[in-house]
Amino acid sequence: MIKPRTISMPGCCMCGALLLPLPCLAAPPTIEPKLAPAAEVESAGPIGADIDVEGPAPKPSSGLDVGGSVAVALGVATLVWGGVELSRGVVVQGGGRERRVLIDHRAAGNALIAVGATAFITGAVLLAFDWDQSTRTRKKRRAGPANFYPVFGTHGAGLAVAARF
Repeated sequence: MIKPRTISMPGCCMCGALLLPLPCLAAPPTIEPKLAPAAEVESAGPIGADIDVEGPAPKPSSGLDVGGSVAVALGVATLVWGGVELSRGVVVQGGGRERRVLIDHRAAGNALIAVGATAFITGAVLLAFDWDQSTRTRKKRRAGPANFYPVFGTHGAGLAVAARF
């Protein structure tokens, strides 16, 4: 291994203070990597085998949430596009008797606003229905199943129901 040499500076030219010696980086030292024997690596097992990955299972998607989100996003985009088209109004050329209509953006803007509002409302209904279904499922899971018991008495028979609401 090569030891780095040091270069000493005489001192500061303005105040005369001594400066620290600087190492010479002409020959950097070599570092030998330390490798573990192959037997130790094989006995350790696969990487991440000791990590416990148990946790709650992800909620299965019914598709209503994705479809509703896409419909709401497309509805908002179409509403904005319709608003921009409607704001352009009517493009005319000339003036007085020579005036003629080149492009009328109002019809396209009204149609885009109608389509965008329909898509937005449809997506909102899909999201609300998915939220309602997931809430009902959660309540059913929490409440547990209802239990039915036959009841026999001296004056008749019946069926008893025990459930958590």
